[in-house]
Amino acid sequence: MTKCRKSMIRGHLPSASKVLFALAFVLLIITSTLLAYYGSIGLTDSLLSLVIILVMSLQIVIMAWQVSRESPRILVLPKINVFLASAHFDLYPALTVKSAKIRVGLRSYKFSINRYDHIPAVTAHAQFDVGNGGLRDVTVHECRVYLEVPDEKEICAPLIFSEEDDLAKAKSENRLPKRKRLTGGERVTKFFTLAGNGVYRLDIYTTELECQRRLVYFKSANRIAFCDMSRRIGEKTFHKIEEMVGRL
Repeated sequence: MTKCRKSMIRGHLPSASKVLFALAFVLLIITSTLLAYYGSIGLTDSLLSLVIILVMSLQIVIMAWQVSRESPRILVLPKINVFLASAHFDLYPALTVKSAKIRVGLRSYKFSINRYDHIPAVTAHAQFDVGNGGLRDVTVHECRVYLEVPDEKEICAPLIFSEEDDLAKAKSENRLPKRKRLTGGERVTKFFTLAGNGVYRLDIYTTELECQRRLVYFKSANRIAFCDMSRRIGEKTFHKIEEMVGRL
């Protein structure tokens, strides 16, 4: 299942741009302070040098901004959702929905916890958005979903990103549909079925592996708990989190 829509995506600057932006910001503050000081005491030569430094700092800021905006940036957006549904995809509503933070070592994880009166024979599905945080268009090919903890394995066939307008034509011509081309700020929604408690890894491919995101999921007799993150966690951390979630 796929949903596609336009929206503004707030991304993160690439690492090199972050460094340039931070450096330029510090230079701007220092230069502005010294500019005001030297101007007040009449040191014109130093004032001219500081003006040159200020102009160069502004150029660095503009370059960093352009790099961050013009580069195509495919990412799995945060806040992956999990819901329960029947075989006919009728949603099973939760009695209560709340969030809770769990700290393990130096890291904290924000879990969503859905409680039910009981959980019948329904299936858990994860819903996530893939978006382009840049200005340039980029073609997205597929998403591969793996159960990373407790045992690493691919849990389903690759989720293909296709142009919806080309599906009927491709079927009539007996060919594969065109891959989805995401414009800047556009996002597409995908679903997959969960295969029990564990840590799931989503690998997004363009012409190569573009980005990853992880989903931690727990299910008990009358509730589900889930949290998404960018970093990998080991089996020991997973069981520690499972124990702490059980106490909530």
